[in-house]
Amino acid sequence: MGRNFFHVYLIVVTCRIFILFLYKVQNKCLGYINCTRSTNITEVSPEDQLVYDTVCKRINNFLINEKHFQDKNINIVEMAHQCHIRKDLVNKTLKAKYDLTFSNYLKEKRIKYACTLLLDPSNMKIDVISDASGFKTTRTFVRSFRSVKNVSPTEYRHLQVFKRNMFC
Repeated sequence: MGRNFFHVYLIVVTCRIFILFLYKVQNKCLGYINCTRSTNITEVSPEDQLVYDTVCKRINNFLINEKHFQDKNINIVEMAHQCHIRKDLVNKTLKAKYDLTFSNYLKEKRIKYACTLLLDPSNMKIDVISDASGFKTTRTFVRSFRSVKNVSPTEYRHLQVFKRNMFC
């Protein structure tokens, strides 16, 4: 009796391990990345750190290299779908690596791009820069810019021109 119980137990455990293995293989074949551990970056295992790095590369490639941050309608659901990453893993990764939500991460990337346009010698208008940076309205752009840089876009442009003229 004890021997049969042990064999049944061994079969059940083996089946569970095999099912878990198939689940992981299936997700890797589909290109989906999973992470189940802590979100505190100081407590992250090397395996999860690798997952976070991979997710960040996919996010940056999609948003920055492919310039999807300029799309006014981009959202976390669409980006996660296009990058083959779970939505919750996107937020978990950005929170762990940068202490930012997806919305704030996207806003910072758009503001960084807007700063380069503000310093462009062509002296583009603020509404054109707002549109080119992916903001839906100029008002949202100015409000977001002020929250990140603590000055308005116009003030930022004038300060940078002043600094450039002072040191030339």
